[in-house]
Amino acid sequence: MFTVSGASLIDAWRARWWAIALCAIAGVVVAGAAAIIRQPAFTSNAVMSAGPVTALNSSNSATAVDLATDYAAIITTSSFERRIARLMHAETGYVASNLSSTSTAGTPLVTITGKGPTSALAERLAAAAATTLKNYFSSPASDSNRGLLQQYGVAVKSQQRLQARVTQLQATSSTSASALLNANAALAVARLRTQGLAAAFSASTQATGLGTNARPTTVTAATVATSDRKRKTSEFAVVGLIVGICLGFSVLTLAAAGDPRGPHDRSSDDATLERA
Repeated sequence: MFTVSGASLIDAWRARWWAIALCAIAGVVVAGAAAIIRQPAFTSNAVMSAGPVTALNSSNSATAVDLATDYAAIITTSSFERRIARLMHAETGYVASNLSSTSTAGTPLVTITGKGPTSALAERLAAAAATTLKNYFSSPASDSNRGLLQQYGVAVKSQQRLQARVTQLQATSSTSASALLNANAALAVARLRTQGLAAAFSASTQATGLGTNARPTTVTAATVATSDRKRKTSEFAVVGLIVGICLGFSVLTLAAAGDPRGPHDRSSDDATLERA
């Protein structure tokens, strides 16, 4: 193996610039073909309001905005995902993998996003999630909401008892390290459960307080799903271009390092071959 100087390497690149260009073109073509062959993903959005869209101009403004955040969180809980799956006649895992929701800062709006391998499936998922949210809170005094409140209340009381236990152990000098460690672990688990129920509990209690104004209303029904094919094709092409260029430079660098002759000598050989 021979070494090559920086100047010689640059000369080698200049002399074989067309090889780098060919590698770049090949990279774009291969990446573009891969993007076309891949299964595109479709996305559909539905927009809900935690109360009337005019809630920002009412005394319930802050509550409606907070409630929208809670609604966005509760949509992706396992309980809601099971309800949505039943409505769609789909697997819960499919719903969990393809459903997301976000609240719009400073507004009572919640955007529900459904994804899927086809436009129809993505649209169905977003629509089913919006329908489930609307139906669930159509009656704030429903049994399901009361059960949610009871679960949250039990979780809070359990956390309080465990917190008191940890405080007691910390204040006792004879407490063993293992006992304190176990108590803290139990408290951490209780906190996680409480936090998991917090969004659902908050949404339910605020809905009760706001009455019909807090019931989710449809602002924009599930839109016709759009494909990510164009965006992904562009991304793949850029990556292919970069990889192709890097590959071209690498091949020429290896070739130059393995050839004891300089680029001018190789150019002379090429000219001789052409004349022959």
